[in-house]
Amino acid sequence: PERGNAAVVALLDSANGYVRNNELDKAAAALERAQRLEPRNPNILYDLAQVRAHQSQYAQSEALAQKSIGLATGNKPLQAKAWRLIAAVRRASGNASGGDAAEAQAVTLGGR
Repeated sequence: PERGNAAVVALLDSANGYVRNNELDKAAAALERAQRLEPRNPNILYDLAQVRAHQSQYAQSEALAQKSIGLATGNKPLQAKAWRLIAAVRRASGNASGGDAAEAQAVTLGGR
């Protein structure tokens, strides 16, 4: 387990560096590897959802954010962030009312 955690930490560090350098494909690949090591980690799913949103892969971003919400039971701040991300990707894909509904979910969880 410790080795797995160290590998995940290294992959997340790599992903952050790739994002800073705007190398989103590499960031996504690192996050996908981390997610395979810790498939039930809602933070990794959220980070990958953010990268997919920046790549304009809105449907995948929303699906990942929804999965993150489902795994983040008891973590209202993360759930609220994920709902705000869903709101943004829905609006970006032309679904303003869906974005408003997602934003309302975030507010319900204490997001804003």
